[in-house]
Amino acid sequence: MKLKKIPYGLSDFKRIKTENWYYIDKTKYIEEIENESSFLFFLRPRRFGKSLMLNMLLAYYDIYYKSQFNDIFKDTYILDNPTEEKNKYYCMKFDFSAVDITDREAFYKEFFTMLKVGTSDNDSAIRKMFITGVSPLALFDVTSGNNIGSNVSSSYRLNAMVGVTKDELITMCDYYGLNDKKEDIITRCDEWYDGYRFNEDIPYTIYNSDMILYYLKSLIQDSKERKELIDVNVRTDYSKLKYLVYTNKKLNGNFDLLNQLI
Repeated sequence: MKLKKIPYGLSDFKRIKTENWYYIDKTKYIEEIENESSFLFFLRPRRFGKSLMLNMLLAYYDIYYKSQFNDIFKDTYILDNPTEEKNKYYCMKFDFSAVDITDREAFYKEFFTMLKVGTSDNDSAIRKMFITGVSPLALFDVTSGNNIGSNVSSSYRLNAMVGVTKDELITMCDYYGLNDKKEDIITRCDEWYDGYRFNEDIPYTIYNSDMILYYLKSLIQDSKERKELIDVNVRTDYSKLKYLVYTNKKLNGNFDLLNQLI
C-alpha cells in the first residue's frame, strides 16, 4: 500500500481526501459544533489548521458537495455518523487574511453588522456562522457590530478541534513506520512544539499542526531532522504586530504587556 503524503502547507480538504494525503480526522467535532449555538467565534494561533477545518466544514455543509460526500469523507468518523444537517446549506466563505483593515475598518464593522441583521427574522437567510482568526484584539475591533456570536475558543469539548494531540502524533509515527524513533520524536516535539492549552481544565497540551507536519516531512522523506526546527512561516509578520499596536492604542490597552509579547 502506498503511504499517504504529508500535507504540509496544504489546506484544501477535498484535495487532501481525494489525492492520498494524510488527514488527522477531526470530523467528530462536527457533532460538537452543532451542539453549540448557531453563531460561533473560534480563535487559534497561526498555522494551527484553521483553514483546513473551515474547508472541511464547507465540504460537509454545502449542498454543492452532496454528490461527492462519500468520496470526500471516506475513512472519517462523520461518514458513518452523519448529522441531519449534512449538505443542507448554501455556504459562503469570506477570507480577510490578505486585506489591510487599518484603513477600511468602518467597512468591515458595517459588514459584520449586516451579517447580524441577516440572522434576526423568521426564516432568516443566514442560519449559521463560524468566524475564526488569530488575534482577539483584532477580532473584537473588526466585529464589534456583530454581538450575537458565542466565543468557543476556550471550549473544553473543542480544545483539540485543530492542532495535533500527542495521541495523534503517535498514530502518525505508527503509520509512517517511525516506531523505533517514536520516543525521540515525542521528546523533540514536546521540547520545541508543545505547550498549547486553551482551557485550564484540559489535562494535556497540543502541538501546532504546521510544526508537526514540517518536522515529520523531513524525517519521512530524508530520514533526518531539519537543521531549522522552527518553520519560518509560523512567525508572526511585522504588519500584524503593527496592527496589534494600533488596535491596542485605540482600546487604551496595556502597551507593556504587548511589548513583552512582541
